[in-house]
Amino acid sequence: MLATTTDAPSASRLFSEKIYWLNQLQGELPETALITDFVGAQNEGSHPGGNTGGNKNQSVEFELDGAVSRAVINLARGSDLSVYVLLLSVVSTLLTRYTRRLDFIVGVPAYATGAGEPGNVALPLRGQIVGGSSFKDVLLQTKANLIDVYLHQTYPLEALYAQIGGSQPKRPLLFDVVVLLENIHSAAAIADLKTSLTVAFAIEGGCIRGRIDYSDALFTAGTIQQLARCCVNGIESVVYQPTIPVEDIAFLKAADQERQLAFNSPPVASTGAYPLQQTISQLFEAQVAQTPDRPAAVWRQIRLTYRELNGQANQIGRYLQQLG
Repeated sequence: MLATTTDAPSASRLFSEKIYWLNQLQGELPETALITDFVGAQNEGSHPGGNTGGNKNQSVEFELDGAVSRAVINLARGSDLSVYVLLLSVVSTLLTRYTRRLDFIVGVPAYATGAGEPGNVALPLRGQIVGGSSFKDVLLQTKANLIDVYLHQTYPLEALYAQIGGSQPKRPLLFDVVVLLENIHSAAAIADLKTSLTVAFAIEGGCIRGRIDYSDALFTAGTIQQLARCCVNGIESVVYQPTIPVEDIAFLKAADQERQLAFNSPPVASTGAYPLQQTISQLFEAQVAQTPDRPAAVWRQIRLTYRELNGQANQIGRYLQQLG
């Protein structure tokens, strides 16, 4: 596990670290909250991702193929930290594909300082994928950013969180996903973080295994299994060709793409004919009846189910009728 022995930080060091974090977190911060499967659970909590207590009570496990695991370890030249950088880069890139933003913030566990103070449990790592970047570019940027984050991990970030939007106990305000490698991080140390997902990797006997911890109040098992497949596909896509353009990373294989298309297609798709005899409002009402509690509209931290959106649309319709 990463560890180093340090004395209590001086005032000048804390000031320097504060300046670093203010620079890192300036400007408009990227949206990091994940779209959950159960919108009702989101409305009960204050966390932007909807996790009311960090209660990740379910897990999906996966494992890389032996040859892929060896390729990752060889590419990292046997360094656990370098393996972590590669895996973190893949997950971060996947999150940008998911959020459709090139700017991202992902959580990384702090490492033990040996100074006798708990300090920060996890740290926000902010990065940006520039258009036309290769995965190698992302890898090098992630490595540099991670080193900087760890060099400035002493400053109490809760004070900054309060300045940019409030703070809650053990709540990492700026990220919704934490990524760790159990060979160098402690999973127990971040177990209570109020994030939607924890993506944990471990190197065991030359094989790389993964686990995604989540709450079944937020996500279905199928959603997390799909996310795990995307992680595996992404790692397989980059490990043999690190210079691959980011946009060419195949997080979804052909079979996954077919499932995604089938999921997104309306029920009438199987008939091969569009119901021309029905209006848009009638089709929407049918969708409300079929999936009343699924997300229908998302904007920043506001999420509406089909039932909620239909109710608001009906209110507006009645108001317009009254106006004549």
